[in-house]
Amino acid sequence: PTHNYATAGTYTVCLRVKKNNNTTSAACVREKCTTIVVPVPCNLEVNFTSQPDPNHPLRIKFTNTSTPIHPSDSLRWTFGDGTSLSGVQSDPNVAAPTHNYTNAGTYTVCLRVKKNNNSTPASFCVREKCNTIVIPAPCNLVVNFTSQPDPNHPLRIKFTNTSTPIHPSDS
Repeated sequence: PTHNYATAGTYTVCLRVKKNNNTTSAACVREKCTTIVVPVPCNLEVNFTSQPDPNHPLRIKFTNTSTPIHPSDSLRWTFGDGTSLSGVQSDPNVAAPTHNYTNAGTYTVCLRVKKNNNSTPASFCVREKCNTIVIPAPCNLVVNFTSQPDPNHPLRIKFTNTSTPIHPSDS
Protein backbone atom coordinates (compact mmCIF):
# COMPACT_ATOMS: atom_id res chain seq x y z
CA PRO A 1 0.00 0.00 0.00
CA THR A 2 0.88 3.68 -0.31
CA HIS A 3 0.01 6.19 2.39
CA ASN A 4 0.04 9.98 2.10
CA TYR A 5 0.93 11.64 5.39
CA ALA A 6 -0.69 14.98 6.18
CA THR A 7 2.47 16.45 7.71
CA ALA A 8 6.14 15.75 8.01
CA GLY A 9 7.28 13.95 11.15
CA THR A 10 8.37 10.68 12.76
CA TYR A 11 5.93 7.80 12.65
CA THR A 12 5.81 4.19 13.85
CA VAL A 13 4.56 1.85 11.11
CA CYS A 14 3.55 -1.74 11.82
CA LEU A 15 2.75 -4.68 9.59
CA ARG A 16 0.67 -7.47 11.12
CA VAL A 17 0.31 -10.76 9.26
CA LYS A 18 -2.14 -13.45 10.28
CA LYS A 19 -1.85 -16.85 8.67
CA ASN A 20 -4.98 -18.89 8.92
CA ASN A 21 -4.06 -22.51 9.31
CA ASN A 22 -6.80 -24.74 7.96
CA THR A 23 -5.58 -27.82 9.81
CA THR A 24 -5.76 -26.35 13.35
CA SER A 25 -7.89 -23.80 15.09
CA ALA A 26 -4.86 -21.73 16.26
CA ALA A 27 -3.91 -18.79 14.03
CA CYS A 28 -0.30 -17.87 13.35
CA VAL A 29 0.21 -14.07 13.94
CA ARG A 30 3.40 -12.04 13.59
CA GLU A 31 4.02 -8.27 13.69
CA LYS A 32 6.93 -5.99 12.75
CA CYS A 33 7.10 -2.30 13.62
CA THR A 34 9.63 0.28 12.50
CA THR A 35 10.08 4.03 12.77
CA ILE A 36 10.03 6.11 9.58
CA VAL A 37 10.74 9.79 9.04
CA VAL A 38 8.65 11.78 6.59
CA PRO A 39 10.78 14.82 5.70
CA VAL A 40 9.59 18.35 5.13
CA PRO A 41 9.17 18.73 1.35
CA CYS A 42 11.93 20.60 -0.44
CA ASN A 43 10.24 23.71 -1.81
CA LEU A 44 13.54 25.48 -2.51
CA GLU A 45 13.64 27.55 -5.69
CA VAL A 46 17.17 28.62 -6.58
CA ASN A 47 17.75 31.80 -8.52
CA PHE A 48 20.23 34.66 -8.73
CA THR A 49 20.82 37.97 -10.48
CA SER A 50 23.97 39.33 -12.11
CA GLN A 51 24.84 42.97 -12.64
CA PRO A 52 27.98 44.34 -14.35
CA ASP A 53 29.92 47.16 -12.70
CA PRO A 54 29.61 50.14 -15.09
CA ASN A 55 33.12 51.30 -14.18
CA HIS A 56 34.72 47.84 -14.50
CA PRO A 57 33.10 45.79 -17.31
CA LEU A 58 34.85 42.55 -16.27
CA ARG A 59 33.50 42.82 -12.68
CA ILE A 60 30.09 41.25 -12.07
CA LYS A 61 27.98 41.49 -8.89
CA PHE A 62 25.91 38.35 -8.21
CA THR A 63 23.03 38.17 -5.72
CA ASN A 64 21.34 35.03 -4.40
CA THR A 65 17.55 35.48 -4.75
CA SER A 66 16.61 31.88 -3.82
CA THR A 67 13.50 31.24 -1.71
CA PRO A 68 12.96 30.20 0.97
CA ILE A 69 16.48 30.91 2.24
CA HIS A 70 17.89 30.64 5.76
CA PRO A 71 21.17 32.18 7.05
CA SER A 72 22.59 28.69 7.72
CA ASP A 73 21.96 27.38 4.18
CA SER A 74 25.09 26.40 2.24
CA LEU A 75 25.89 28.10 -1.07
CA ARG A 76 28.37 27.16 -3.79
CA TRP A 77 28.98 29.46 -6.75
CA THR A 78 30.84 28.31 -9.87
CA PHE A 79 31.64 31.25 -12.13
CA GLY A 80 32.34 29.39 -15.38
CA ASP A 81 36.01 30.38 -15.51
CA GLY A 82 37.33 27.56 -13.34
CA THR A 83 36.82 29.42 -10.05
CA SER A 84 34.25 28.88 -7.32
CA LEU A 85 33.15 30.22 -3.93
CA SER A 86 31.50 28.34 -1.05
CA GLY A 87 30.03 29.35 2.28
CA VAL A 88 26.74 30.13 3.99
CA GLN A 89 23.97 32.59 3.23
CA SER A 90 24.74 34.66 6.36
CA ASP A 91 28.13 35.67 4.85
CA PRO A 92 27.45 38.72 2.63
CA ASN A 93 30.54 37.91 0.51
CA VAL A 94 28.96 34.54 -0.33
CA ALA A 95 25.29 35.60 -0.56
CA ALA A 96 26.18 38.49 -2.92
CA PRO A 97 29.70 37.99 -4.29
CA THR A 98 31.53 40.22 -6.73
CA HIS A 99 33.59 38.31 -9.28
CA ASN A 100 36.34 39.70 -11.50
CA TYR A 101 36.72 37.96 -14.86
CA THR A 102 40.08 38.13 -16.62
CA ASN A 103 38.63 38.08 -20.14
CA ALA A 104 35.49 38.97 -22.00
CA GLY A 105 33.43 35.97 -23.10
CA THR A 106 30.44 33.74 -22.43
CA TYR A 107 30.35 31.98 -19.06
CA THR A 108 27.98 29.50 -17.39
CA VAL A 109 27.48 30.56 -13.77
CA CYS A 110 25.87 28.10 -11.34
CA LEU A 111 24.53 28.52 -7.81
CA ARG A 112 23.98 25.37 -5.69
CA VAL A 113 21.98 25.75 -2.47
CA LYS A 114 21.73 23.11 0.26
CA LYS A 115 19.19 23.58 3.06
CA ASN A 116 20.86 23.23 6.47
CA ASN A 117 17.97 24.00 8.83
CA ASN A 118 16.62 21.32 11.18
CA SER A 119 13.18 20.95 9.60
CA THR A 120 14.47 19.42 6.35
CA PRO A 121 17.17 16.77 6.09
CA ALA A 122 19.91 18.48 4.05
CA SER A 123 20.38 15.47 1.79
CA PHE A 124 16.78 15.87 0.61
CA CYS A 125 16.91 19.57 -0.21
CA VAL A 126 19.65 20.53 -2.64
CA ARG A 127 18.93 22.54 -5.78
CA GLU A 128 21.10 24.20 -8.44
CA LYS A 129 20.50 26.89 -11.05
CA CYS A 130 22.81 27.80 -13.94
CA ASN A 131 22.63 30.90 -16.13
CA THR A 132 24.75 31.95 -19.10
CA ILE A 133 26.23 35.44 -18.86
CA VAL A 134 28.04 37.36 -21.58
CA ILE A 135 30.89 39.69 -20.63
CA PRO A 136 31.48 42.08 -23.55
CA ALA A 137 34.97 43.22 -24.49
CA PRO A 138 35.77 46.47 -22.68
CA CYS A 139 35.67 49.64 -24.72
CA ASN A 140 39.18 51.05 -24.45
CA LEU A 141 38.73 53.64 -27.19
CA VAL A 142 40.30 57.06 -26.50
CA VAL A 143 38.65 59.69 -28.69
CA ASN A 144 40.68 62.67 -29.89
CA PHE A 145 41.21 64.84 -32.97
CA THR A 146 43.34 67.75 -34.21
CA SER A 147 42.33 70.76 -36.25
CA GLN A 148 44.38 72.93 -38.61
CA PRO A 149 43.30 75.97 -40.61
CA ASP A 150 43.93 75.98 -44.36
CA PRO A 151 46.32 78.92 -45.04
CA ASN A 152 44.84 79.48 -48.52
CA HIS A 153 41.20 79.37 -47.39
CA PRO A 154 40.67 81.04 -44.01
CA LEU A 155 37.17 79.56 -43.56
CA ARG A 156 38.34 75.96 -44.18
CA ILE A 157 39.53 73.83 -41.25
CA LYS A 158 41.12 70.42 -41.69
CA PHE A 159 40.24 67.86 -38.99
CA THR A 160 42.24 64.67 -38.29
CA ASN A 161 40.98 61.79 -36.18
CA THR A 162 43.73 60.81 -33.68
CA SER A 163 41.59 58.39 -31.64
CA THR A 164 43.25 55.16 -30.44
CA PRO A 165 43.02 52.32 -31.09
CA ILE A 166 41.45 52.95 -34.47
CA HIS A 167 40.52 50.37 -37.08
CA PRO A 168 39.35 50.90 -40.68
CA SER A 169 35.90 49.56 -39.75
CA ASP A 170 35.42 52.17 -36.97
CA SER A 171 33.08 55.01 -37.77
